[in-house]
Amino acid sequence: MTTYPRFTRRAALRGGMAAGTALLMTPYVRPSYAQENRLVCRDAGVGTTFQDIYARPFYEATGIEVVGVVSQTEPVGMIKQMVETQTYTWDMASGMSDAAAYQLITDGDYLETLDLSAEPVWAKVPDQFKTEHFAASAVVASCMALNTEAASRPGSWADFWNVEAFPGRRALRGFPLDTIEFALIADGVAPQDVYPCDLDRAFASLDRIKDHIDVWWANGAQSAQLLQNGEVDFLNTWNGRAQPLIDGGLPIAINFNESLWGGSGFIVLKGTPKADLCRQFIAFCLEAQQQGAYSNATGYGFTNPDALAFVSEEVAPKLPTHPDNSTNYVAVDYRYWAAARAEAVDRMNAWLLD
Repeated sequence: MTTYPRFTRRAALRGGMAAGTALLMTPYVRPSYAQENRLVCRDAGVGTTFQDIYARPFYEATGIEVVGVVSQTEPVGMIKQMVETQTYTWDMASGMSDAAAYQLITDGDYLETLDLSAEPVWAKVPDQFKTEHFAASAVVASCMALNTEAASRPGSWADFWNVEAFPGRRALRGFPLDTIEFALIADGVAPQDVYPCDLDRAFASLDRIKDHIDVWWANGAQSAQLLQNGEVDFLNTWNGRAQPLIDGGLPIAINFNESLWGGSGFIVLKGTPKADLCRQFIAFCLEAQQQGAYSNATGYGFTNPDALAFVSEEVAPKLPTHPDNSTNYVAVDYRYWAAARAEAVDRMNAWLLD
């Protein structure tokens, strides 16, 4: 199991004292920025956070416009087509998983190298959150979200699968990533033994609960809508999708037990003429102020430990990287998914139609 940075309560309290400065601009400004004017970045679509936390502050600091374009989850196929045809709807993408980034460099030459080693902020980001082609700016937990007014509240994935002891309306992601791991854990596989995934065992586990799933959701926005409308009592989703609903006063809780941790971050499309500008924007987004502001806004963890100083005392305990939330988790094995993704997607699509 990957070991992630531990964030102490004392540090969280210190961070709360500095939270009021969370949106301050970083000193990361170069005169050469003024010679550039615009780039287009895929936006993961988590509210207006991309615009508020990254694009607007970058423009105010540099005069460079960053246009965010929302797309489907993990648009690997779209990125391949853009690079192969050299028609760049986007220059780069944010909100990408480490698994998708790894697939794009193993399937072909689809990504630019980031070449950020000369930037001081690059050294701040732990190796587990960065590669030659990928820079994670957030830690995302795929976890269980529950309606606190429901008759029952599962505490584990085995509980989620136990429909007799824990009655309620259920939803799961209609995609193998996350769903396969949770199916294995529900079947008794220890978190540290999830990879490589035994797909036969996972689908046998899913067979047991298939008839009890009311909705197989397709994207994060849909999962949040299911919770917001009270259509289901519990489901798997990303913590950043559930937390805004909780903050808005809805009767929802997040269960971080047996959650999956992955990096979410930036890639640059191979061959884009704006590659250098993309690198500059990524370095800006990795700075502590921007990451802390993003955590405050979304509830996602951060990858630059200095960002803790810009996270409020109220938000810090809600992050997946808080000590209370990081005792029993699985670090997503993106190399496994790069190899197994196509087979697993085809198999799950067929299984859902059966």
